[in-house]
Amino acid sequence: MKRRTFPRAVWLAAAGLLLAGWVHGGQITDRIWLKGRKEPHLGQISGESIDGVKVGLATFSITGIVRIQYGDAPFAFREAEQHREQGRYEEATRLYETALRDKLMQRRWWLDPNCKYKIALCHLGQDEYDDAVKAFQKVLGEHKDSRWTPDAILGLGEVYFEQKKYNNAIQQFDALAKLAAAKNFEEWQLRATLWKAKALRANKNPDDALRLIQQIVDTGQGGKYGDIVIAARTEQAVILMAKGQNNKAVDLLQKLIQEIAPSVAQEIGDGSETSNQRIEATCFNTLGRCYLQMASKAGDAKKKESLHYEALLSFLWNVVLYQRLPAVHAEALFYAAQCFEKLNQRTRATELRNELVQRYPDSTFARQVRPEGRGAGN
Repeated sequence: MKRRTFPRAVWLAAAGLLLAGWVHGGQITDRIWLKGRKEPHLGQISGESIDGVKVGLATFSITGIVRIQYGDAPFAFREAEQHREQGRYEEATRLYETALRDKLMQRRWWLDPNCKYKIALCHLGQDEYDDAVKAFQKVLGEHKDSRWTPDAILGLGEVYFEQKKYNNAIQQFDALAKLAAAKNFEEWQLRATLWKAKALRANKNPDDALRLIQQIVDTGQGGKYGDIVIAARTEQAVILMAKGQNNKAVDLLQKLIQEIAPSVAQEIGDGSETSNQRIEATCFNTLGRCYLQMASKAGDAKKKESLHYEALLSFLWNVVLYQRLPAVHAEALFYAAQCFEKLNQRTRATELRNELVQRYPDSTFARQVRPEGRGAGN
């Protein structure tokens, strides 16, 4: 009797459904991680929109959701998520596009906007700004009521920010703030305000930027929106750097790192979220860049060397401890290599640059250290 065979795609799809996880009564169960909860909420999602994610008779606000694991996620989608989280954007994009073509996928209302938004993020991660603009606009044009709509508006603003089109960026951040106000999403309003402050600072308007930062800090008094407030105060340090007030920036960053340390330790112990760890990592990279800026202005050779050493210690914190955060880790590798170079430890600098190119080949920093890039960043 001839053995019947099935196409490879069918086997992969079946394996994907089996590996997805929880199945109850023949219905695939999704997992939703909410802020403040260690264990996920289990249930089948029946719909998503700007107003919330529907699970059974309950609706969860998108601002309260940390992460979702879809029970019927295609194999290609899960693989794409892993590649994107590792900073391998080109392969991630290919896999997201494969998932979009999955003809066995039934609940396309979550897959389509999700994949298209993540593809836009991959273009942004590779500095493919024109493609990123088109991809974010596609999400906004085709999925006007998706839970990814606020993210896409913010993402489009980030692209314009990276392109130095600050007026266009501010228009997007204002649009997000308007949408957030209409939906009573105060957290999204604060995120929009934070990015507007960044755009104003980059557009050489630091005083108005500081005013917006203070609004965020005032709104978050009493511990509310702690992660956004810390991020805003980190941006405050960047603004102080732009104003040439490096000592104040260093003092602020060191204070922030001390303040956030207990929350970081709790996150590491729980293994539930990484928001405070990301902020700590950003603080250390910012602190390192501040020391580098101070070193560039130091006249005394010993003072310059001391500042390069302080910068190196800041970047090495992330090089060693935050390898699971690709964006900050790639940045730390790039600048730590610069510091080693300036401290005449060229072998170590080369080692870090090689690690950067091997681990994050699609990153902005990797392109800068390749022979065809903009040089070694010195």
